[in-house]
Amino acid sequence: MEGKENRAAVRNMAGSLKHTLFYADLRQMAWWKAFFVHSFRIFFAVSKDIYDDRITLRATSLVYTTLLSIVPTFAIVFSVLKSFEYHNKLKESLQNFLSPMGDRGIEITNYIMALVERVDPSVLGSVGLVFLIYAIISMVSKVEASINEIWGVEVHRPLVRRFSDYLSAVVLGPVLILIILGIMANFFAGAASQFFPVIAGIKPYVDMALPNALITMVFLFLYKALPNDRVSLISALIGAVCACLLWQVSSWAFAHFVASSSRLAELYSVFATIIIFFIWLNFAWLIILIGASIAFYHQYPLETVSRNFMRTPAAMDLRRVSVETALLIAHAHQRGYTPWTAEGLARRLHVPKKLIDHLLSAMEKAKLVYAIDSRPPGFIFSRPINQISIRHLMDASRVTDAPFLKRDPVTGLDELMERLDDAKEKILREMTLDDLMEEHKKAQ
Repeated sequence: MEGKENRAAVRNMAGSLKHTLFYADLRQMAWWKAFFVHSFRIFFAVSKDIYDDRITLRATSLVYTTLLSIVPTFAIVFSVLKSFEYHNKLKESLQNFLSPMGDRGIEITNYIMALVERVDPSVLGSVGLVFLIYAIISMVSKVEASINEIWGVEVHRPLVRRFSDYLSAVVLGPVLILIILGIMANFFAGAASQFFPVIAGIKPYVDMALPNALITMVFLFLYKALPNDRVSLISALIGAVCACLLWQVSSWAFAHFVASSSRLAELYSVFATIIIFFIWLNFAWLIILIGASIAFYHQYPLETVSRNFMRTPAAMDLRRVSVETALLIAHAHQRGYTPWTAEGLARRLHVPKKLIDHLLSAMEKAKLVYAIDSRPPGFIFSRPINQISIRHLMDASRVTDAPFLKRDPVTGLDELMERLDDAKEKILREMTLDDLMEEHKKAQ
């Protein structure tokens, strides 16, 4: 009897712990408890994304995109930096990136820079220059698509805007970083360090921290600028800091791996350098995408649950959420407010953003709403609300393929549910969204 009671107590404790870690509302917890629970959920969700190949497949595809575009990208950047007499810094930066590969990193750096120096954009001609720019845009576009997929963004920016953003990032980004480095170097080497001895004393620590700060800044820019969503600066910074820490740990571990991989060199001979380069590129992209995933889960805590644990609709009636979404969009339109975004709707209704994205996508396909050109896009109705029936909204929600709401249904209930749906449809067939808004006003 005592053994059964102990087992029951253990099961109750395990159930309580599971509920706290995966399902409990963070808003109802003390701040320190919410912090640790949220951190655990993010860690678990990112680990599951890696295990399910959501991130790893994207990282692998980016490796091959990088191989195709690395020389064109460096050629453009090299040409820009050459006009500022900073082109020698490009080789140094590439060498630092490949430093975990040891001597093989130096070998690959020299090879890439030899190719880059042979490419002269001014003598390529119009066709060659177009292909050069296309290779660069293709790479940045793939990176943006990968991060947008992590963020669940299905609406992309206009092509012209993407084109200008990509070229600005590739051309101006390295220049700005090198200008910052130059200013800081002159600051520490110049009069400031002579008049303020303290500055000269902290210079070694700044030199040690500066590479990490620059890596964090690059990650922060990627996570803040690339997703076609309103990314919180705090979430982007947390993702960038975590990615920087992973980068340093991975660099150290990979350097030890390369140093002890003499058998790999014997086995693959001249191909060993290429294979090690592939592996390091894969690690680099994996770290970047993991940081993006951390930023996403930090900004949307509900997604840590919905993507990985929510297998049944439970209290979240998909059709009810669809009608509530339409009601909020209609209210904003009637009162002249700023159109609702997917993020705003998710926060207002306290549901996962992925669910709202699916509903809005289904409504767009049904020609009920359309996205206006903003960042992130807002949504308004594509026809007067007195021409939109509640049945149209429910039909749109019915065809929505929300993966985290899929489940194994209980057998024998299909016929009953169909009858209930038919009864609801008869009631709602003639009711429009305009009628619903009038009912809502009376209820208030």
